[in-house]
Amino acid sequence: MSGPGRYAHNRDPRLAELLHEVTEQGWGNDSGGYLDEDGFHASLLIVEPAEQQELSEAFDRDIPVGNWILTQDQQGLVTVDQYPTAAAARHAFDHLPDLDAPGEEDGTITPAGPLGSQYAVALAGSFLGYADDMDQAIGMLRAAMDADRYCPDAWFISDHGNPTASTSGRRDQAPGSAAGLGTARAVVPLVGLRRDGSDSRVPTCSPRGGRRPTCR
Repeated sequence: MSGPGRYAHNRDPRLAELLHEVTEQGWGNDSGGYLDEDGFHASLLIVEPAEQQELSEAFDRDIPVGNWILTQDQQGLVTVDQYPTAAAARHAFDHLPDLDAPGEEDGTITPAGPLGSQYAVALAGSFLGYADDMDQAIGMLRAAMDADRYCPDAWFISDHGNPTASTSGRRDQAPGSAAGLGTARAVVPLVGLRRDGSDSRVPTCSPRGGRRPTCR
């Protein structure tokens, strides 16, 4: 995705686009993650009062003082989280979640039974039950997420124990923001989940307020 639409889910899309341009031009304080390998790219941007004028003159636009983490996913969506202090932003950046494995609140679908004849379904560490096929497994996971009004990431765990994220992009739980610009990932269309974990039909939702994502 390119153009203004990639910023529309932020509380201030114009500011999100401007801050992204600043980091793209190499003015960010730090960066991490690779889209191809990790499914996300994050940038830390801290604008101190002493450097605001220089930065604003460089871009010929008013760059506000503030502390942000910008996260881009594989769909091209750029999510901006604002933090009250530089220390808070740095701490959050240094503790970005491991995106290569399920988090403790994520949902999982794992082959079970003889030759993977069933699927074990779990959400946030709680076992939901066994499903006879993938459609039923996805339905169980969707129902549990809908009941909780909470949509974390969902993963397919192969019979060899290899996790594959159901969403192509960084974890839906973007870094939390105490004073955030609004911070959500867009809803991703639901597609078919094959047994090898490529693609999925599990629900993907948008976090509201930079904290727990809520289903739509």
